[in-house]
Amino acid sequence: MKMTKTLGCLFALMCVCSAFSQEVIDDFQGGLKAALPWSWQVPGNSPLNTLDESRIQYAQGWLQVTLQSGTLQGNASDRNNIRNLPSLPVRAFAPGWIVETRVRLTLNGITGAYIQAGLVFFTNADNYFNFHLTMDPFDANRLKVSAGHELSGSYQWSGITSTGWNPALGNQVRLQIRQDPQTKLIHFYYDRENGVFWQEATGSPKNPADYPALQAILDQGGSVGLYTDAAGRQAGNMPVAAFDYLELYLPPRPTDLNNDGCVDDIDLIQVLLQFGATGPCLIGDVNGNQSVDDDDLLQMLIDFGKGC
Repeated sequence: MKMTKTLGCLFALMCVCSAFSQEVIDDFQGGLKAALPWSWQVPGNSPLNTLDESRIQYAQGWLQVTLQSGTLQGNASDRNNIRNLPSLPVRAFAPGWIVETRVRLTLNGITGAYIQAGLVFFTNADNYFNFHLTMDPFDANRLKVSAGHELSGSYQWSGITSTGWNPALGNQVRLQIRQDPQTKLIHFYYDRENGVFWQEATGSPKNPADYPALQAILDQGGSVGLYTDAAGRQAGNMPVAAFDYLELYLPPRPTDLNNDGCVDDIDLIQVLLQFGATGPCLIGDVNGNQSVDDDDLLQMLIDFGKGC
């Protein structure tokens, strides 16, 4: 009988863990996956709906974006006019999250401009963090991996970069950002798919507090999307950015006991109702030490309101 109870409890825990973790993948087979809440809207941008269907194609499992004038960088009168930024809404992040894409940047002869394509985390057009493949006009128009962030319309370089390479040696890269669940530091990786495999960017890892706009998204939720920027280019043979997939792995916050994306009264009550209880399979056991105690209550109070 005891064996049956133990197995039942372990099975229940396994089900809870698998249900609470969220893995989202879109490989762009024939379009954006209809089951996912994709949006082309960026709050604070003009126009709000960034979609220009004439610049979007889906071919062989890739989302292809022909770049055009428009950017998020800065808040001058000619800024906050990004085009073709698809994104997915995300709840508050728990440490251990991973976001990844594969991007191919075809320059079509363009030189002398910061051409960018990659990942972006944002709440609105003036508060975001991006990690991208870019052509650097101050490094002989070579490709490299870089990142930037903007808080209240003030843009700054992130300190994240890689060594540059000639586009003739490859114009495709996988980009991955992940947070270590133990140290809470954020790591930035890239893979040029040239046999070296994943490399950590120079300047990585970083404390999320270094990027307040990103920290706000991790704590409260926002959007994750695919960003392109032609550095104001408006005419001629424009670059093309192609994205093979977008993958999000989003573990839950341990204090979000009912996995509704918000640490609130319902979660707090679960801890209070079980306070002092010991044993396996306790919903209020936030840290997993088989005891609902002061440590669990303290963590609940620290996280209270996150994601709401």
